[in-house]
Amino acid sequence: MVLLLGVVNEGRGQDKVRRYATRQHDFSIALLGFGGSIDNASNAVNGNPRDASTLRFLLGAAGLTYAEQVVDFNPNPAATNASGSPTFPAGTPVFIKLSLPANLLGVLTGIVIQPITNLRNAGGLTGWTYTNVGSQVTSGGLLALLNGAGESEIIITPNASFQGVRIRLTSALGVSATSQFFHAYVMEDASVTLNCEERNAPIDVLSGVRAGSVEGGIVNATGTVTNPWNARDDNTTSYALISTGVQLLSEVFHTTIFASPSTPNQVVRVLLQDPGANLLDLNLLSTFQIQPYLRNTVAGSPISGNASTVSLRLLPSSSNKYELTIPVTSSFDRIEIKMGGVAEALTQLRIYEVSRLPRVLVIDDPTELATALTRCGSVDLIGAIANYQPDYYNYQYYTASTGGSPLPSSVVTANGNYYIEAIDKITGCVSPRVVVTATVLPTPTITIPQLTTACQEDSQIHIVYSATTAAPITYSIDWNTEAESMGFVDIENSSHNFSPTGGTILINKPSAAIPGDYQGILIVKNASGCASENLNLTIKIQPKPPPPLLNINPHSQY
Repeated sequence: MVLLLGVVNEGRGQDKVRRYATRQHDFSIALLGFGGSIDNASNAVNGNPRDASTLRFLLGAAGLTYAEQVVDFNPNPAATNASGSPTFPAGTPVFIKLSLPANLLGVLTGIVIQPITNLRNAGGLTGWTYTNVGSQVTSGGLLALLNGAGESEIIITPNASFQGVRIRLTSALGVSATSQFFHAYVMEDASVTLNCEERNAPIDVLSGVRAGSVEGGIVNATGTVTNPWNARDDNTTSYALISTGVQLLSEVFHTTIFASPSTPNQVVRVLLQDPGANLLDLNLLSTFQIQPYLRNTVAGSPISGNASTVSLRLLPSSSNKYELTIPVTSSFDRIEIKMGGVAEALTQLRIYEVSRLPRVLVIDDPTELATALTRCGSVDLIGAIANYQPDYYNYQYYTASTGGSPLPSSVVTANGNYYIEAIDKITGCVSPRVVVTATVLPTPTITIPQLTTACQEDSQIHIVYSATTAAPITYSIDWNTEAESMGFVDIENSSHNFSPTGGTILINKPSAAIPGDYQGILIVKNASGCASENLNLTIKIQPKPPPPLLNINPHSQY
């Protein structure tokens, strides 16, 4: 019989979901206090991908003592027989999440993964037992799958019908060891069609360190991943920290696993920050890579941080966070971010979020956000979006948090709360709506006649205006070239006591101005700095009339 290790090829038709193992038993053997034991055994079957049982092996007689945990899928965790345990046909992949410490990888000689059936309590001297089926994975085959220390997801495809798996930890060299066993699961058809969020949600995380070119191998690698789950907690203020430590030539990785394979050309978003600098050194972006996977097979070439396909955006706030937006050509269900392996590289990287779902991020800084949303006459809500990406998402704007019809555009003319959502152009997935508050400042208005006249001998020009709105307090006039050539001087923000009912603006008439029409643009502003629309101002200077002609008869008696 042959045990197949490899990729699950799933169609894109029926939605699939994880079915976790739900029942477990501890088969560990210890002698004189040495050998195997399991801590928190129920964690391996509680359905929470963050929790794990811990298999411990403390010295002991090599081969005679071990830590062993057996799990199956019986829906009754307290069942003492296998009558309710489902049987899966040969060829059904089983996914097993394990974590091994670096010091064990160099002496990995006592790990066994074995398909089983018939987990039961036989009673009497036999007690709890099970039946091995098919072939097992031993240490040699497992080493080929474990490419580093930390969490790994191992996929086995049993060549016989099975009901569960067993994990055994021992050591032929008699050294102490521990291993974390998170869960085992199979993929099965979902009972209902998954919505966009369920299909694209990140549901699991792997992280760890690889030796790279470090002399002495994985044992001497110093990289770490701190709080790996913070990259998928829907909180953009918490982060996972990946660090190469003092040994830059080790390689640290963080992998986000999504609920299902993506649609080709779907976008992945990564929110990150360099904690050692005010701004991320763009020259060092090539020193970390993003590798999409479909199960455990690479989905396309690795993408460096400075690749041409990557859209990099500094979010407008004081946080110095960057958002990378990357369309991935192939279908993928996990994203690995790896850093290190070369000298002169980034040594730390904060990962705030890895997501396939659209998300609207507004400007973090309250003052910046308020400034972006305060405008005269109208506000364009796009100004509030920190990660505006129209190449990948369509945006809609609402006056309600749910339901309602979208506004015709992003430009609004009234104060109030508005709601923004983004729609993925490939999948149609819709982001949650975020609320922003627009402050629309009133724009002043003023009415002036189409033509203002003045006499050539006048020293001032009277510009009569009628009703004003929004309380203007200054006016400006920008004369055209011809008017300036006749001595008209531009006026900028000259104070005036405008009356709401109308009044007169007095300006000086240049003495050199000859009769004719002179054009300018008049605007008024209020205390908020809002300006009226441009008003065409025409000044017509009338020529001085000639002296009257008097015909006096000198011979007249008068």
